Amino acid sequence: MDGLKYPAISSTQGKFLCLAPLIPAALLPGVGVLISLAIVVVTLVVHREALPVTLALRYRSIFFSILLGLGVAALLAVAMGTAVDPLLERIFGPIKLDDFAAVEDNLGNYLLMLAIGLLFGGIVEELIFRGFVIGWGVKLFGSRAAIPLAMLSAAAFGITHLYQGWAGVFSTGIIGLSFGLLYVFSGRKLLPVIVAHMATNFYGITMLYLGH
Repeated sequence: MDGLKYPAISSTQGKFLCLAPLIPAALLPGVGVLISLAIVVVTLVVHREALPVTLALRYRSIFFSILLGLGVAALLAVAMGTAVDPLLERIFGPIKLDDFAAVEDNLGNYLLMLAIGLLFGGIVEELIFRGFVIGWGVKLFGSRAAIPLAMLSAAAFGITHLYQGWAGVFSTGIIGLSFGLLYVFSGRKLLPVIVAHMATNFYGITMLYLGH
């Protein structure tokens, strides 16, 4: 394997590939993320220079990364639940969670949804939207692009939740932007945002199971 020669990548090609996962995610809400994942995986296999920045994990220490992620998730839960989501629902109508109705009071569905939320949502989505798009993007576009990339990534992340209605799009977009800013200000390391995303999904899915 080490003897294989991989094609060189130009700056223009790299910038396109870096942003490419946002296109199917935005154009095909839901299933488009799977195409985005395929783009990321193929790019990381073929263009190894994207690996180190995309997969950079720990900020300071594992313990600090976990603590930081949990803290941000707790703040988000309070802010979104008490102020942001109620305001968005007054403007755009209710956040539509019909697709998750089968989770309430059903332990099997709850555990299945929890596994998807923690593994796919917490790990895969952070790999795509934060590690790949922002992490590698900063390497290609420069450090000044970090916040614009976080905003662009958050917009696409919100659109992937269009099935929740426009209130859901803006809600998840705000959460995505919060994750993006956490990622940027924690040295572009994945573990804090993975923990924050997992904790946020755990809380949300558990509330659905309990009927809240």
